[in-house]
Amino acid sequence: MKRIYLISGLGADKRVFEKLTFDLDTQLIFLDWISTQKNESLEEYAARLALKIDQTSPFYLIGVSFGGFLATEIAKNLNPLHTFILSSTAVFSGIPWYYRLLGSFKLHQFIPTSFFKKANSISYHLFGIKTKRERNMLKNILIDTDPVFLKWALSSIVKWRNTVKPANLTHIHGTFDKILPIKYTTPDISISGGGHLMVFSMASQISAAIMKVNISLPPYDAFPTISGNKITLRQIQQSDIKDILEISYYDAVKASTIKQAIEMHDKINADYLQGNSIHWGIADLGSNQIVGTCGYYRGLDKGEGELGCVLLPSFRGQGLMMAAMQLAIGFGIKNIGLKRIWAVTTIDNHKARNMFDRLGFIVIKELPDGEIKYEFVSR
Repeated sequence: MKRIYLISGLGADKRVFEKLTFDLDTQLIFLDWISTQKNESLEEYAARLALKIDQTSPFYLIGVSFGGFLATEIAKNLNPLHTFILSSTAVFSGIPWYYRLLGSFKLHQFIPTSFFKKANSISYHLFGIKTKRERNMLKNILIDTDPVFLKWALSSIVKWRNTVKPANLTHIHGTFDKILPIKYTTPDISISGGGHLMVFSMASQISAAIMKVNISLPPYDAFPTISGNKITLRQIQQSDIKDILEISYYDAVKASTIKQAIEMHDKINADYLQGNSIHWGIADLGSNQIVGTCGYYRGLDKGEGELGCVLLPSFRGQGLMMAAMQLAIGFGIKNIGLKRIWAVTTIDNHKARNMFDRLGFIVIKELPDGEIKYEFVSR
């Protein structure tokens, strides 16, 4: 089950997320605000808020507006599977200059918090409110906002100086955002017509944008079988192991007996069940016999994967490895949601290197022991 932690914006609460929709196997966990401490920075507050996150299993983060600042700081330290910030910015340069100017002269301290707690035509315009339901929601949320927390948050925002955008972070922003205008930032995804409260007013589009870039890690309800013109990638059964003994490996150690191969297969299955890898058998279309193996073996929790493939010697030179790699790459990008795919071979393996070139990989690094690292570049 996917776990998504939600962090609302300043002057908002869990109600802004109520229209988002996700897969049935998703657990949504709202991070309620905690009390601030004297002279606490935004970074320090984020570190304490992060203590409420269960790190024993993979998780995602979604932060809206001020919650996006906090999600960014948390992502820098906890390494979630993916972080989404909505109507926000990952770096302080995305905060409009006039807010920073207010902060540099400490003028924000003279703005009464009551100004932010009353819903009116100005606040409706700034938040992009259009319907009666949206007006009522904003009005109730502002009434419930803690003025002490509000005052601290305003001060922490203008003092925030983050310059690092964490890995696996997607910034989604509306083109009509009046509070954080899009011209001051560089989002990954722009929502046409989206205002600052688009997480609620345009929830279906936001949900679709999130799901489009979301990572779907193994294990799956049913082990994925992928069919092509020459081969099928399918789950390896224990009865298949005798056929692939000579290409059975785990952690670069080769099996020498059927028993060892079965033990390695059990370890590979355990890795799959923990969401760390996915390992297919390459099956001949005619006989369904396993003639090789292919899969992703590390990095999935970071939105990337090392792709490996090996064939029995008697089946090499027939284009089967190319076919298997193409199917695995497609699954990695479209189904798992990988942002990066890499592979390693030896410098003198010219056939493999030629195949990587044809698949769209590029050399990124020469490694020790005569190996070379390739990375896939989508065409």
